[in-house]
Amino acid sequence: MHEAQKAYHYGFDEHKALQSLTTVPASSLKLGHRIGSIEVGKDADIVIWERHPLRLGARPKHVIIDGEELDFQKPWGKSVTELEQVMKAESVKEAATDDERHYLPPFSQKTMRLEDHGLNNPESFSAACASGVDSYVLRNIGEIYMNASHALRASELGQALYLVVKQGEIACIGVDCDRDHVEWPNSSPIFEMGGAVVIPGIVSMGVPLGLSEIQAEETTQDGYAKNDVSDDGLYKKVVRAVDGLKFNGLHLQKAYKAGVTTSVSQPQVGSDLLAGVSVAFRTGVENTILDVVDALVKEEAALNFVISHSGAMTVSKQIATIRDLLVSNIKKDPLHNIFARAARGLIPVVVQVDDKDEIASILLIKQAISKEHSHDVKFVILGGAESHLVAEHLSRLDVPVVLMPARCFPTTWQSRFCLAGPPLTPSTVLDVLLKHKVRVGLGSTDVDNGDARNLIWEAGWNLAHNPHLTPQDAVGLVTWNLAEIFGLIDSESLDGPGVLNKGGKADFVAYNSNPFEFGARVLLVSGGGHDGPTCFPQQI
Repeated sequence: MHEAQKAYHYGFDEHKALQSLTTVPASSLKLGHRIGSIEVGKDADIVIWERHPLRLGARPKHVIIDGEELDFQKPWGKSVTELEQVMKAESVKEAATDDERHYLPPFSQKTMRLEDHGLNNPESFSAACASGVDSYVLRNIGEIYMNASHALRASELGQALYLVVKQGEIACIGVDCDRDHVEWPNSSPIFEMGGAVVIPGIVSMGVPLGLSEIQAEETTQDGYAKNDVSDDGLYKKVVRAVDGLKFNGLHLQKAYKAGVTTSVSQPQVGSDLLAGVSVAFRTGVENTILDVVDALVKEEAALNFVISHSGAMTVSKQIATIRDLLVSNIKKDPLHNIFARAARGLIPVVVQVDDKDEIASILLIKQAISKEHSHDVKFVILGGAESHLVAEHLSRLDVPVVLMPARCFPTTWQSRFCLAGPPLTPSTVLDVLLKHKVRVGLGSTDVDNGDARNLIWEAGWNLAHNPHLTPQDAVGLVTWNLAEIFGLIDSESLDGPGVLNKGGKADFVAYNSNPFEFGARVLLVSGGGHDGPTCFPQQI
């Protein structure tokens, strides 16, 4: 169904998108006389959706096969009574919004126009969005999501919203940015945004963007890191992702054109424990790392480990090795030893792990080092399919989670307890983590299916069923949350990826309508190391 939703987003007619999953495959299989449509005399195979199936986050409410309804209230390991109470509570909430849920909003026809305000403003998009353009004005913005504590809406303020950019920095944002209050740049584009929605540039994490192009072709990849964890001199030669970056590849172009302006990429690893040191960089760089002054956001974003179940080392040995690498180096010189920096909390330590007990073991390491050495290791859980089962401890120890994939599937033994969400379970892993106030970001698995460009959809997926999740919270899942987790935001200026502030870099993406609905189009991408704004980017 999600593939049909994406087809609808990119131009399929509503009915043709649904037919691609029903009548067309049924006819292709020569089974159209029995299945594929709801007609008298055909099999009673029917799905009743809680909202229009082509809307983001739509989930089945009732599934009927051969006239028998599937019972979703009997998932593994869950109390039927408890689930009945939850589902009843949810049905009351849904009944109040039936009209809205069953409605498929038409695609917004709003777009971006150029205006001439007598300041020698460019009149063509080819000139307005050319290389070298670093000053411009966005006028008539509908909503601006700046950071976790500031979101501006023109409808609530009763005033027009602006964003004035001068020499690549935000000179004014919000209200009182018109020409009566702020001097607009001369000979620069004035974009009339038609009520657009502006959010900070999206931050990707999890997928090694810039290190791999074609998964099945080794020559297009940086290769797999081989860090010998038994080598006493490992700290001198640990693999660093920054050394293998390749800019302007197809995956990076797709991500950038969808508003992903920053990526945190870790070295690829096979079945080894230590991946190496990840890098945070800007995705819009068109040539090499030498051509853009700020191409790198952070050379050392995190120290990355991957708990593997296919290698020679047992899981318990892997956990012990992580502990030893941190503890044995804790008194070494942090200026020259990456493990010393990690042990002292000077750099995040990312552990890719799904299993609840393995996550608990990582938390025990954090507790032990804090108690015995008085240092706070900044662990980050990547993956986290079963992290909801240790949510209280993650919150207590302030260990953030980057869910990868954003919506978990119990495809492995280590993720068998993950929460898929309604109708199978009342909540998702994300819902539980947010309820316990765990810091959460969403990761991408672009190497598998190119979904880095779809991160904004992953962020908005739970809005369909979680009344406690706001659009501002959803934006944060792929912007400022990740930037804060990896220390990408300057503590003094509060500038950095994932946030919008006056005086900060103009790093943002503008949509013509609500980005959490299919059909929303990217009007403009700014920043990401790209020379000039990118207008009306087309996916490739």
